Amino acid sequence: MTIRDSLGVPQEPDYDEPILKDVYGDDIYENSTVYINADGIVLEENLERYSKEYVEELTAGEANEEIREAMLSSEYSKVIKEALLTWIEDNGYTDYFGLQPKRGEDVIESRRNY
Repeated sequence: MTIRDSLGVPQEPDYDEPILKDVYGDDIYENSTVYINADGIVLEENLERYSKEYVEELTAGEANEEIREAMLSSEYSKVIKEALLTWIEDNGYTDYFGLQPKRGEDVIESRRNY
């Protein structure tokens, strides 16, 4: 409550008081931008945190379904293929494809025996 003088002039500055709390316990004010979902209210400032925690809790299968539903099929295909190629590049072409290193002369010799 603001104390006023006899002319109605506030004797102390007005300040916003929180009206609610979001899912993380952060204060929500009248002018706060918030988003409401099944978990409760999320402040705009907490959207990145909420998203990271949400994704961390997903299983690989759930994450796959989420991404499949969120994207166009062409986008989904591109993301999945890029992820696979990155994994192959990072973990070795030979391992993924079951390739065995040979010298050129060994290949020629083995072909002659067919």
